[in-house]
Amino acid sequence: MSDDGAAGREALSVGDLLGLVAARTPAPGGGAVGALAAACAAALVGMVCSYTIGERWIDRQERMAALSEEAAVWRVRALALVDEDERAFAAVGAAYAMPAGTDDEASARRGAVQRALVGAAVPPVHLAEVAGRIVEAADELAGRCNPNVRSDVGTATALADAAIMSAIVNITANMALISDGDEKARLSSALERASESATQARTVTRRVIDSLAS
Repeated sequence: MSDDGAAGREALSVGDLLGLVAARTPAPGGGAVGALAAACAAALVGMVCSYTIGERWIDRQERMAALSEEAAVWRVRALALVDEDERAFAAVGAAYAMPAGTDDEASARRGAVQRALVGAAVPPVHLAEVAGRIVEAADELAGRCNPNVRSDVGTATALADAAIMSAIVNITANMALISDGDEKARLSSALERASESATQARTVTRRVIDSLAS
């Protein structure tokens, strides 16, 4: 993979990326798809901001421009996490593939596996953080955006929710295999924050749906 995750993924079509996901290979998998969902959510936030700029929206135009810039950063970061997740997963596979025929080899393998598992938990933690920022922006937009694109705010929060839940799944899977108590505590805190973001995402999505139905 390219060292520049965002550039590497932007060079692929969505169809090509999904073809890689569907293949019988360990990665890209759920973590990468979750990151892609977050990137799509960020793109929608940027679009909503773009449609809430102009003479009609002069009272909030400056804020919309700032949010649009932030959304572009989140989109690039989420795309980079697609590659980061793959590399972290590959490191876990490489650690498990180490020889364990002697006591020294087995000890070295255990240490390498633990280090790799801790590293594999980093991308989903970052994904939950990025998606949480997207949800916060969408929450602000829901009541202030151009009403013609309010449905896109709801779609953004639904996608961000999916990204956060994928992060929760993957953090939980790694945490169950990590033996270090401090790392487990750190990941437990990350899970709590992610759960709060997911709740917020669903609240915003429901609020958008209700506003559209009224």
